[in-house]
Amino acid sequence: MAINQNLFSQLLKSFAMQEGLDELLSMCEHWNGYKRETAVRRLGMFGNPLALPKLLIRANDWVPQVRVAARNAILRLAVPINAKAFVQCLPELYHLRNCGRDNHDELIRQIESFLLAKNNATHLIQGINHKNPFVVRRCVELVIKKRLLRTSEFVNTCLKHSDLIVRVKVSYLLRKLEGPEQDSALAIALKDRFMPIRREAFQLILKKEENHTLAKKFLFDHHSSLREIAIIYLKQAKINVKSIYQISLKSEQLFVLRSAIWGLAELQSVENIPQLNPFLQNPHPSVRKYAVNALARLDGSNAKNILVTGLLDDSSSVCKEAARLVKKHYISFTVNDLFKIVNGSQSLHTWIACVTISKQINKWDRLIFLLHLLRIKYLDNPKSQKCIKIAIHQWDLDFNKNGTLPTKAQINELNSQCKKVIDILKSYEYRTLLFTLKYFKIV
Repeated sequence: MAINQNLFSQLLKSFAMQEGLDELLSMCEHWNGYKRETAVRRLGMFGNPLALPKLLIRANDWVPQVRVAARNAILRLAVPINAKAFVQCLPELYHLRNCGRDNHDELIRQIESFLLAKNNATHLIQGINHKNPFVVRRCVELVIKKRLLRTSEFVNTCLKHSDLIVRVKVSYLLRKLEGPEQDSALAIALKDRFMPIRREAFQLILKKEENHTLAKKFLFDHHSSLREIAIIYLKQAKINVKSIYQISLKSEQLFVLRSAIWGLAELQSVENIPQLNPFLQNPHPSVRKYAVNALARLDGSNAKNILVTGLLDDSSSVCKEAARLVKKHYISFTVNDLFKIVNGSQSLHTWIACVTISKQINKWDRLIFLLHLLRIKYLDNPKSQKCIKIAIHQWDLDFNKNGTLPTKAQINELNSQCKKVIDILKSYEYRTLLFTLKYFKIV
């Protein structure tokens, strides 16, 4: 654990240096264990909290005597005037739990008791507003654990904090608030960027009172789990959710449009397939991605064609989504289907997706497909070369996992493909593949 220079600089703003302190701090890192032990003992006698960062490091020293001396020095510094320094060093203190040279639980417990004492708790409470989020996290934990403040006094402050962990630590306390205090905290939590916090606030409001307006707003939340909750709630209230989404298909706001497309698929609105089809040609990739997903769910009989359209899309994100849905919906492709797709596209991401999909077809058909790619794509760019090499190498490794033998037609096709790339196959990196092909008298 290296010393945190920022922490030392922060401590310097509140505590002054002493003569000889610099030398002792340097001596703490001396290669000689006796000198480190002496330096640590003297730092404890000095009583200057600027030594805390170094002492916390030495508390996990590889020499047992130095560890003992460091713990004693830290405890000697645990006096009310140094409480603020200990609060700033809380992340370093708790880091000792991850250090395996000794059990530091007792030291941590003693420092916690010291900080939770009546005269020192003020510094923990002030630590909630500290600039360092790691300090704030530890202060919030202790404030909650020992109930140093009324819940309403710090929940709002923590919910506005920029650090996600701080906000999460207090989000469950929303249930313990009541009346206007809870309303104020819920209003903040509803705007949080982190979905679980928004979900907690949303569910509490719906449980507390009927709020159709809020539920309709959350039909267009950026996260699907919140949209699902809103749909269930409004359907139970006998509100026509489908019509809300249908009207929103005309929206110019992308996130509203994406939510509407998703919502109609979630509601299994098969009658809206004609209205959703044009979105496959929308200029925005994110909308096309949602359209591919929705139509694959709604139009099962045409799902394969829809996913082929997605695989051929100019956007890599749409292509990746289509490849994912191929596996999810158990859509089967033949080697000829994959040939048509890669021959109809000049995009690297399309044929990489097809290489992934080819894992689901017969192993000999897959090798035919990979050899075809090796011929038409090998010289294009380094990325394509690397991808094909990895795929063929993986095929070679997986060869014995499936005992399927090649048919006569497959042998003839493999022979035809191999003749076109025989110079490449003779290279050192494809030697094991060539051995396999020779064994089956393919080359």
